[in-house]
Amino acid sequence: MSITQIAIFKDDDGSVPLLKWLDKQPKQAKAKCIEKIELLETFGHRLRRPDCDYLTEGIYELRARCNHVNYRILYDFTERML
Repeated sequence: MSITQIAIFKDDDGSVPLLKWLDKQPKQAKAKCIEKIELLETFGHRLRRPDCDYLTEGIYELRARCNHVNYRILYDFTERML
């Protein structure tokens, strides 16, 4: 299986909003979100519902659920690494 390369957004100051957000989540929720990111890395464009969904204009969301709370991580696909 081909693997999609994941690039995580970094602010100009070098901080990574996704990692800051994940660190604030409960341990189980953080693990579920990381699991979904790993699924995206493995399946790329082939990943489908319920793990992800297309929103609009090239924006997708990863979907994780833990203890009756829905967690969403927005992402897109690009052909080159910035």
